Amino acid sequence: MSLFAGFPADAAVAHLLLPGSRQIGTFEVPSRKLLARKDVSMISRESVEGVLQRIRPFMQADGGDIQLVAIEGNMARVRLSGMCAGCPSAHMTLYLGVESALRDEIHEFERLEVV
Repeated sequence: MSLFAGFPADAAVAHLLLPGSRQIGTFEVPSRKLLARKDVSMISRESVEGVLQRIRPFMQADGGDIQLVAIEGNMARVRLSGMCAGCPSAHMTLYLGVESALRDEIHEFERLEVV
């Protein structure tokens, strides 16, 4: 009988039971996505900040700026400020400029999202 019998496969925490159903502890169970991927790697905040530091002067020259809000897996969340926040060309700057630079420098990078 499997140790995980009766628990959902994507459960975040499972309870370790001994015969007689006495709980002796808990532990995390990886999600199916993590179990299926053998090449799980996540980007670091420092690597993304490094790329943004090279792009930032160009954005600041136009009166705007970009701030890294969060890293989630291989995705970065950013916030635009100043003139960039309401600029109609911000979409082009983000996806053709910033996201392209991130993909070129960080091979594991997958997606850029604006918050």
